[in-house]
Amino acid sequence: MSYAGKILKVDLNTKTIKPIELDPRLCKRYLGGEGFGIKILYDVSEKDVHPLSSKNPFILMCGAFAGLPIPASLYGVFAKSPQTNFLGEAFAKGMFAPELKYAGYDGIVIFGRAKHPSYIYIEDEEISLFSASDLWGKDTLTTIRELMKRHKGAQVLCIGPAGENCVSFACIENDFGRHAGRTGLGAVLGSKNIKAIVVRGSKSLKVYDENKFLEELEYIWKEEFSEKTEKYRVYGTPGGVTGINKARALPTRNWHGDHVDFVEQISGERMKEELVVKELACLGCFVACRKISQVDGNKFVEGPEYETIYSFGADCLIPDLKKIAELHLFADLLGIDVISAGAISAFAIDLFERGIIKKEELGFELRYGDVEAIKKFLRLVAYREGIGDIFARGIKFAAEKFKAREIAIHVKGLEPPGYEARTLESMAISYAVSRRGACHLRAGAYEIDLRGGKLSLEEKVREIVHKENLYVLYDSFGICKFMRRFVDENYLAKLCRIILGWRVYPNQLLEKGAQIVTLARKYNVREGLTMKDDMLPDRFFEEEVNGKKLDKKVFLKALKLYYKLRGWDERGIPR
Repeated sequence: MSYAGKILKVDLNTKTIKPIELDPRLCKRYLGGEGFGIKILYDVSEKDVHPLSSKNPFILMCGAFAGLPIPASLYGVFAKSPQTNFLGEAFAKGMFAPELKYAGYDGIVIFGRAKHPSYIYIEDEEISLFSASDLWGKDTLTTIRELMKRHKGAQVLCIGPAGENCVSFACIENDFGRHAGRTGLGAVLGSKNIKAIVVRGSKSLKVYDENKFLEELEYIWKEEFSEKTEKYRVYGTPGGVTGINKARALPTRNWHGDHVDFVEQISGERMKEELVVKELACLGCFVACRKISQVDGNKFVEGPEYETIYSFGADCLIPDLKKIAELHLFADLLGIDVISAGAISAFAIDLFERGIIKKEELGFELRYGDVEAIKKFLRLVAYREGIGDIFARGIKFAAEKFKAREIAIHVKGLEPPGYEARTLESMAISYAVSRRGACHLRAGAYEIDLRGGKLSLEEKVREIVHKENLYVLYDSFGICKFMRRFVDENYLAKLCRIILGWRVYPNQLLEKGAQIVTLARKYNVREGLTMKDDMLPDRFFEEEVNGKKLDKKVFLKALKLYYKLRGWDERGIPR
């Protein structure tokens, strides 16, 4: 069917590479992508392993539908996170996952550490470990260009200098601008001396019912051109900036504010008019949400995305889209996650303005809106120079080091994306329980509050649980979440029948999603997670924005209800 049928096991210590047949039982229970990744990580990783130890496995899994001509080109990466010390997972789309499937593999599991900088080359059954000494130290775009020149027709996934230096929020890049950004798994690859994975495949994928699949393609493509995806088609993710700002839900100044007065200068509409020069789409998709912007002269960047506009624009008070795009490109080249990069910059600026860190320590003044100073700061972080080494270990570590815990905004060590929790109650709950730390992509809970209407606390929590289960299915099958307005559990069940030949009901799929969420929780509990790690920053309960702050009693009630609905005990431990 749409599975390639093998998982590649790579042992860097012994330099052995072995394809393993995919177990059909794994497919039926854990589906693919995220389900595979969490299950394999839980089974093969040692308890209490250090995230940068050679014993921390690095796992890459493709979505079950990746490689088909539908919007499902996702891969996920999984390991213990150096940013949170809990489950690390990040996802990206583009052509890498389809190409890996065409080479005959549903995923890769990497153990050990290479003695020297290396990259893995995969071309169908031919798999090699090549020296990457000449690429070590190079930025992400240079690395991708060089490897694509060296291996014609191949797809490349790589890390930048930040990953090589094991910065806790280093990301992984493919397709000149697609990123597995969060939880620092670029650092895990760097700790293994792996600069890149290069893949080229010549095989094809099959579906169970070709005729019905072709019929379904017409429906999918029609929906891609409908009003259901219009915002992403026209503006990409920045199409949400104006609305979120109007709702007073756009965090600013290290989360001391909830909107900016210069939103017209950083809106998706302004970006489309002034910066975007080209649009790109992933395999099987006509939405083309990938907007390519001209930064300056012959410098281009994919983006900036909504989250970049939040993290550098609103959080760091930069009212200039071209400057935001410049910082986006700067972060890309270094190989650091843009959400964490902007958030930790805003945190450092807050510390500087309070006199907690000094000009003498930085070597320069660090102020809101100062693009060049922020670049200098991020360079210190990426290369772990001077005070940058403290911030390279993550916001949680830095907050403790500078005795500034009350200023830092994070959950489990991961900084939130650009949705104000004191405005959006459902988002607050979702941030707290997200398995990888504060995240909007585990449930998309901001939609619950933004659509309006009065919901009880229980109704909100129930919807969060449902959306989490559904979003796990998206990330296991590889379906793009921008299709969520027409792809739900009912439609996924239909696709399972057509593509995989499975007779499965929607509620059965959601139950599989719930089981994967609980397995992720078991992994985190095994690694030391307690109910305390599901708490939000104190500022959310103590500091008002627009006259709003969270009620801790209500929040704790929601947390206990969430645990109950999950079938966990009152401490959040799976039974």
